[in-house]
Amino acid sequence: MEATNDPEQNQSSKARVYFIIAIALLFIFALVGSVDGSFIYLFGGPIVYFFYLGLRNLPSKESEKNYSEPVEQSNTTASSPFINILKALFNNKQTTTASRTANSTSTQVRSPKRFILVVIVITMFALFLLPTLFSLFSSGENKEDFLYAAEQYYASQSYDSAYVNYARAAEEDPTNDTPFIGLGNSAFDTNRFDSALLAYDKALAINSENPEVQYKRGLIFYYQKKYDQAAQTLTSLFESDPTYFLALQKLGDVYYDQKRYDDALKYYEQAYANGIRNNWICYVTGYLYEEKGTKEKAISL
Repeated sequence: MEATNDPEQNQSSKARVYFIIAIALLFIFALVGSVDGSFIYLFGGPIVYFFYLGLRNLPSKESEKNYSEPVEQSNTTASSPFINILKALFNNKQTTTASRTANSTSTQVRSPKRFILVVIVITMFALFLLPTLFSLFSSGENKEDFLYAAEQYYASQSYDSAYVNYARAAEEDPTNDTPFIGLGNSAFDTNRFDSALLAYDKALAINSENPEVQYKRGLIFYYQKKYDQAAQTLTSLFESDPTYFLALQKLGDVYYDQKRYDDALKYYEQAYANGIRNNWICYVTGYLYEEKGTKEKAISL
């Protein structure tokens, strides 16, 4: 296949490459965009930019007319932008003969596009790059801003962004346990249990009387199958706060997983008597009653 020096063919090839890059970035954003809303700032700008480059390098209408026969020029109608994009993507063959007049005309037509380029770049910068730069290089003098942003991210389940902002809030105010609790919760919800434990320990060092944090630590030890530590943490929690009845159910789970069914039933009964009557506790308590031969108790549940 012979190499061509036809500027229109080269221009169309460039347009096709830019469109392919833009579509690839758009596809990647579709895959990862739901993970974190901040990806729109990372992918939005390049997608817009490459789509613009593709449109900018589409063959101009005047050039197409100059390449056509004189009889056809009077009947040529403007193609839609969508048709031009499809042509750029899938039409590898362009006319290989062109006059100097056509090339000079095409150059003159494309010159006003410099202004359009400036407008699009400025718009792209304002929409996509400024928020990212502001987020990266903001001074952080107002720690409430980081904490507020972290809570908004956490509420929208953007846990990675929440974690970053909780960490910055914790750096600004290391005597406040709230950012550390947020750090722990963000890590906990993404199954990063070691990071969650580290954050919870820092929160408890500031305020040791937080039953929710103590309960989360017990849950982590349970999920990690560190049953002795889980039992110790949950027992300590219930002793310090006798109204935290969820600790009783989880203590039952700890012993149930170790097949210590009598101990498990004792805690399940206490939890049930104190209003913890979800589907799991009713099922497992009834099952243990049946195993012990006390079906009448199981039926009463």
